[in-house]
Amino acid sequence: MTRVLFFNIPAHGHTNPTLPVVRELGRRGLEVIYYSTEEMRDKIEKTGAEFRPYRERYDFDAESVGENVHRLALALMEACDVLLPGILEEVEREKPDLIIHDHMAIWGKLAAKILKKPHIASFSTFAFTYGGIFSSPHFLLKIAGDIPPGISSIIKFSLLIKKLREKYQIDIANIFTFFMEPSPLNIVHTSRLFQPHGDSFDERYKFVGPSIEPRYDTGDFPLEELRNKAPKIIYISLGTVFNRRPEFYQNCFQALKDREETVVMSVGQNINISCLEPIPPNFIVRPHVPQLELLPMTSLFITHGGMNSVSEGLYYHVPLMVFPQAAEQDMVADRVAQTGAGIHIRKEKTDAKNLKNTVDKILGDDSFHKAGKRIGQSLKEAGGYKKAADEIIDFITPRPGFTE
Repeated sequence: MTRVLFFNIPAHGHTNPTLPVVRELGRRGLEVIYYSTEEMRDKIEKTGAEFRPYRERYDFDAESVGENVHRLALALMEACDVLLPGILEEVEREKPDLIIHDHMAIWGKLAAKILKKPHIASFSTFAFTYGGIFSSPHFLLKIAGDIPPGISSIIKFSLLIKKLREKYQIDIANIFTFFMEPSPLNIVHTSRLFQPHGDSFDERYKFVGPSIEPRYDTGDFPLEELRNKAPKIIYISLGTVFNRRPEFYQNCFQALKDREETVVMSVGQNINISCLEPIPPNFIVRPHVPQLELLPMTSLFITHGGMNSVSEGLYYHVPLMVFPQAAEQDMVADRVAQTGAGIHIRKEKTDAKNLKNTVDKILGDDSFHKAGKRIGQSLKEAGGYKKAADEIIDFITPRPGFTE
């Protein structure tokens, strides 16, 4: 049986797109051992994969590092320093036929390179490569945020790279070139059309689109009642991490309370809904909603700009208002605006008046829906998790007449 080791970071946005792929690989007879942290155990085990927690504890708080790429890069390097020795032992013991790693789980990539194992990168957001916008000074400054790294961070970062380079005899010039160096195969969970500068990527990059898979469990959410109101639904969600925004939710109440549409708002587990009361009668506010089931009947999606949420919205041809909370989401919001599928709304523009005007603009202009439909069609045609599994299996299947 072909054995695959999968390494990821403990973030829902990076884990969720891989789960249908892992389930599909299991259906096709591959053994998958998936490494993450305990909070991801349940959802990973439901795919049929064997879950393994990282042996060493490391700190990675997505909310605290997500808004600045310097903090993120340093956190990943510090995690790599802690995790890599144990990962190397795991790989040598398990003797995998293949390593798959999230593009931010650099310990997986380094382990594969050190032990000379075949490896594949999984991109839950846009892909990076040499050349084009993703290695330009403009891009690096944009994702870095307004606050430059402190001297202590620069020193820490340099020492960690030096330590890894010398200890394992590997070539790491800096974190940006290492991130942008293509793996032999790169699975990208978007379409070539939605990927910025999609035509600049070579055949090592396989744009498979989002992993859309029915979830079925809708709990006590009144989905059937809402079907009768579709498409008169506005859906609001800021995702699972950056959702502590009570002032934003209150502004949404003020902006949308007098509209004929039903407004469904998902606020996550970190907000006490009673603190938001009084809730307007046309609103349904829940900690969680069945997003995939709701989107097909939605006329506007107000989202934080996480790649999964944006892809799911576009997959169902829903126009978007994107309110990004982190650097990565800012890029996605820009791309939505560039394609005409929605509007990127800045943090300073989320007062009730601007929210109302932006909603009116999107719902009053059918071009947003048409652009979203064009992108959505490209996401559907990309093939999804089944195409990802096809590419992975093709990558490890020996070619006739090939010898090592």
